[in-house]
Amino acid sequence: MFVAAAERHLKGKATWEVPTAGMFLWINLLLPPGQDSLEVLNKSAIAAGVVAVPGMAFMPSRRKTCQLRASFSLLTEESADEACRRIAVLIDHAFAEAARGEPAVV
Repeated sequence: MFVAAAERHLKGKATWEVPTAGMFLWINLLLPPGQDSLEVLNKSAIAAGVVAVPGMAFMPSRRKTCQLRASFSLLTEESADEACRRIAVLIDHAFAEAARGEPAVV
């Protein structure tokens, strides 16, 4: 269900691999050069109604990454669709702000 929502809203804006088990989907955001998921989430996610964990939180080296981890275990189909739509909005805003030379803020 969550992967189907990702296909509808994030195709061409992110990549992911369908998990074989678990309750998380790792999403690789296709962001403007130099931006990472921590930056986008810190600046824009709350305003867009998105709560996700930036991939950096899971990197032993704490290196920047465009990945984020989204939990889908308790979502309804409608919630999953809305979550992926909101993540797509974050990506769109990151590109719009980068084009203007401004930080990504929704």
